[in-house]
Amino acid sequence: MLAVPDAVVDALKAWASDDGCVVMEAAGNIRRDERLRITKGPFARLEGLFQAREGKDCVIQLLEIMRRSQRLEFPATVVARA
Repeated sequence: MLAVPDAVVDALKAWASDDGCVVMEAAGNIRRDERLRITKGPFARLEGLFQAREGKDCVIQLLEIMRRSQRLEFPATVVARA
């Protein structure tokens, strides 16, 4: 039997919705400059433009913060199409 580290379990619980599901959108079909909304964390509900994938688990998104465009990296599991 393989044990799952507590940190992994905690991260999945943090990303889960009220019904316990973690939605994993296929980011392979997201196009550059497509509008995405951040769904969890301190940037939740902000929208920005998809720029690129960073590995298989993260996306780079362009957000307007304090009147400046900022390229920020987010886990792919916390963004959704706007």
